[in-house]
Amino acid sequence: MGLAVSTNPISVNKHRFSSERPAVETHALPSHPEHLLTQAPYFSSRLGAAFLGDSLEMLRGLPDASVNLVVTSPPYALHFKKAYGNADKNSYIAWFLPFAKEIQRILTDDGSFVLNIGGSYNKGIPTRSIYHFKLLVALVEEVGLHLAQECFWHNPAKMPAFSHEMLKRKISVVVVGYPATPLISSRARFCLSAAHNKDDLDRLLAACDEIGTVLQLKFASGIAGGAPPLADGVTWEVEQSRKRLEKHDKAAKSLVTAPRWRYDEVIRRGVQDVKMPLR
Repeated sequence: MGLAVSTNPISVNKHRFSSERPAVETHALPSHPEHLLTQAPYFSSRLGAAFLGDSLEMLRGLPDASVNLVVTSPPYALHFKKAYGNADKNSYIAWFLPFAKEIQRILTDDGSFVLNIGGSYNKGIPTRSIYHFKLLVALVEEVGLHLAQECFWHNPAKMPAFSHEMLKRKISVVVVGYPATPLISSRARFCLSAAHNKDDLDRLLAACDEIGTVLQLKFASGIAGGAPPLADGVTWEVEQSRKRLEKHDKAAKSLVTAPRWRYDEVIRRGVQDVKMPLR
């Protein structure tokens, strides 16, 4: 978590708390926020200052009742680990409360704390975790903050995240998403050339498979993916004839198969599949 102190803050986001406590005696505060800490700022301008360091230690170095607004988006308690580190759901509240107690201490009497936090699913079962609701209760009952309002942030950012994850794997892609396209029509474009070989394409598919799992993008419609191999003795013409008959057979049309292939199947079958006529 990073710490920024600014004289011109912008408030956005998910849970907003206000601090209400008896007035405390405060000494005259410096006119510029860069003087609130003994550490030299990483960047400073007439609008404020940014500091680089351990945010908990820096919070402890701020004077009481010296900050009007704290905005933070800490690492979420996702069921998969991020490279920058994130506490799991069972230890998340204990991890976050030391930050919250320092935030409550440094806020002015009319100050606000804006917390941007996302939910997550429980691993292995299709249910949502309630860790962020438990955190909200702890902030009120243990820290002494008061819930002022909730704001739900609509953030259709899966496509930018896909591009970012691809770049981390040294693969450049073009993504198009909302609002340039309808929300459900976001897409990624892969630019291929004659210089690419099968190893390049296999590496691309492996990256798509891995990122699709990380970003939870794998949702099967039941009709996507590779076509299953024809049964022995069945020709392409025979299959086309069967499909024409099925158009008039409601029972046959209702039987949807899911020919989605796993990554290793794509690699194994891909060369042969692209040589077959479209089905």
